[in-house]
Parts: sequence; C-alpha cells; structure tokens
Amino acid sequence: MLVYRKNGKNFARFFVEINPVNFRYRLSVLAVALFAIILSFTPAHAQQTNNLETYQVALHRQEAGLLTQYGNALDAQLKSFKQKGDIEQYLVVEAEKKRFDEQQTVRPPVDAEEAFRPMVKAYNKASVDLLKKYIVALDGLIKKLMIADRIEEAKEASVEKSRAVAQLGTAETMLPKTNPVKVALNSEGEALRFVNPETNSETQALEDMAPAPPTPNEKTAGPISVDLGGGMKLEMVRIRAGGFLMGSPANEAERQGDEYQHPVKITQGFWMGKYPVTQTQWERVMMSNPSKFKNAGNNAPVEQVSWEDCQEFIQKLNQTVEARNLKFRLPTEAEWEYACRAGTKTRFYSGNDVRDAEAVGWHYRNANGTPHPVGQKKANAWGLYDMHGNVWEWCQDWYGGYGSGDSIDPKGPSSGAWRVVRGGSWNSESVCGRSAGRSHIAPDVRSDSAGLRVVAAYDQGKSR
Repeated sequence: MLVYRKNGKNFARFFVEINPVNFRYRLSVLAVALFAIILSFTPAHAQQTNNLETYQVALHRQEAGLLTQYGNALDAQLKSFKQKGDIEQYLVVEAEKKRFDEQQTVRPPVDAEEAFRPMVKAYNKASVDLLKKYIVALDGLIKKLMIADRIEEAKEASVEKSRAVAQLGTAETMLPKTNPVKVALNSEGEALRFVNPETNSETQALEDMAPAPPTPNEKTAGPISVDLGGGMKLEMVRIRAGGFLMGSPANEAERQGDEYQHPVKITQGFWMGKYPVTQTQWERVMMSNPSKFKNAGNNAPVEQVSWEDCQEFIQKLNQTVEARNLKFRLPTEAEWEYACRAGTKTRFYSGNDVRDAEAVGWHYRNANGTPHPVGQKKANAWGLYDMHGNVWEWCQDWYGGYGSGDSIDPKGPSSGAWRVVRGGSWNSESVCGRSAGRSHIAPDVRSDSAGLRVVAAYDQGKSR
C-alpha cells in the first residue's frame, strides 16, 4: 500500500505481474488497501476549507478513480494471459472481471454531491449538538478545577475548550442556511432592502447601509451623562439607527467560521457607554468591587463579573435612573458590532494591521498582563473608547450561528449554553478583538478578562 501511495504508476503492474498461486491473496490485499486508502485520503482543498461536504465528495470521486484503474488492470491481465495462451489464469481473471463489471452495472448513477448532502447535513447537526454538550461539560470541569486550586489542569481544560469552540464554529457554518430577509418595513412604514452577500441576488442601495436620517426624537438627541450619585457620572454616546454588513468577508485575515457576513438594519437609535463600566461605577451601584485587578486603578474596567452579575447591576442601575425614563441593558451583538465599526469595514475600526489594533486597544502584546484605565487609547469615529481590547464585553445574546431571517434588529438565538462576549481583552491576541470577532462564555462564569458596557433606550431591552 505504501508503494502505491508513493508511486501510483505501479498500480497496474501489481496486477500484470501476479501469478496463479497468489492472485486471490493479492486481490484480498488490494481490497484492504483500497479501503485503507479511502479512509486515509484527505484532499488538500478539503483540509484548507475544513468543508466536510467537499471532503466526502472528494472521497467518492477518489473511490471511483481507483475502481476504474482496477477495471483497466483486469483488462490488461486478460490481454496478457491471452497472449501467453494461459487459459487457466485467463478464466480466473475473466470470472473476476465479470463479477466486477456486474457490480459496477448495478450501481445506480448518482450525483456525488446529491448523494452525500443529506448525510453531511445530519452529521453536521449531530456534531453541533455533541460539541455544545461537550463544551458545557468542559465549563463545569474548569470551574471545579479552579475551585480545587488545580490551576494547571484547568488551563489544559481551557485549551481543550478553545479547540472545541473553534470546531463548533466551523460545524455551525455548515448547517443549512436560507437567504436573508430582503424586504421589510420599519416602524414608520419605510422599506428596508437587503441583499444576500453570497448570491448577490438583489442590488442594495448605498443609502441603505448608511446611518438613517435622524427621527424627530433624535434631532435633539446627543451624548448624555447619567448621574450615579456622589458626583459620579456614566457618560453615554448617542448611536443613530442605520445599517451595516455584520460579520467578516471570506478573505479577512484570521477570520473564524462563525462570522458569516450578512446585512443588518438597526431601526432604533440608542445610547451606548462611552467606556466600559469602571470599577468605581460598579461599586457605586452594587456597593462592592469584585475585580481581581484593583491595583489597575479605580478607572480601570470592572472584571470578574458574570453575565448574570451584569443583569443584577443593570436592574439596580435602572432603579437608580428611573426618573430619566431610560431603560438600561446590555447591547445586542448586532448593536455592539454596529457601534464598534462606526461605519468602517476594516478588521479594526482603526485599520487592518495589528499595529492599528494596538493604537486603539490593550491586548496581550501591549497590556503587560493587566487591564488599564479606560479612555487611554484612541476612540472610534462615534466617540467610543476601548471597543478593541482591555476587557471582553458581555452582550445580551445567546451565542449561536447567525440567523438567516434575523436581519432586522437581530436578538440572536432564543436559547443556548453561552452568552456572547465581544472585543477581546488584555490577555488575548489583538485578532480576537476584531470588529467581527466573536467569543462566548457561560452566563454564570466570572472571568478576570470580561466586563461590560451598557446601552440605554427609552422603552427597549428585555432580558432574553
């Protein structure tokens, strides 16, 4: 078999040189070898794209090619034994050729892609379900190991979880998708037009992707400063309604499999925190500071807060500022990316290069192992700071594949095992904090690299 894989030209000679004694032995060896070759064959293109359907189709075509060579080799055997006048061996090979031809005749001609597609879809669905359960189990294991002070084992389990999460993202991209909604109406009856970026089946006007003209309520809306008491303020930047392409293009460097690019429309403006919530702001509302990095300063972002902790913080924050008729909540994942991009289409709002990311955020290579006080790096075009790096920021959504029909104010899946976090952190590589970059954490997990940024609107934002 090894000789065959290194030199395919010896394949036919294998049959031509066989003798009467070991013909059937070699034939059985070939059957085993053929099966092993099919199992071990991994086309280079399938490796590069990690596309299971392409891989299965390639296996089908490889098998067909090997069977063709086998039939040709049998024909060569017949011709050779006929020329030599060896009737006994001719009859043996003729019988095998007849059996082989009959086997090929009864095989119905099928389209390889059509034949494998149902199996691939079922396989992908099962893979996604199993990976989700596996990652939930790893989350539980990591938590127990940390409580038991078995840090090194927890790190190993965390690495395994990262690998499983990457596999999950790839598997989810191979689940069946339908086309995005192309025409819908906003609350004022205006048509919103969308295009499927994969088929380009409908032309989308440029104005559909630009921020919408201000509504009457927005004409006077601008930044606000929310008084938390004791002279402490929560500064909020106004984000106008508009549209953008969420996710990343197929050619973006470091792109992950869960970043399917699709158009999204944000139909209602909102306010977003100018900075991540700081330790002093959290302490003012919650009367405690859970942060690990207290020595980073009072103006450093709060961390060691779970998604569930954030919901409690927001509930108390809403009670504090109820008189203003504002409703605070976490941003949806779509709102977060829309605000982060601020009209840009590059990997980071500052550009495409890693050095562009370091100019606007704190990451593994420039943070020196700690988060930093907010607002020290450059803001984006809409006046938001620390959207790339410093701490991951919780979003309201459950984590999952982007919904094909969920392009108008998307809220994400209705259930799940993890909540979305965005933006990267002080201990992650800058590419993790790309504008389209996604990650997720179980909602009850507290991490020293995860914090929050709040948004506010007049009457929106219910916990899912």
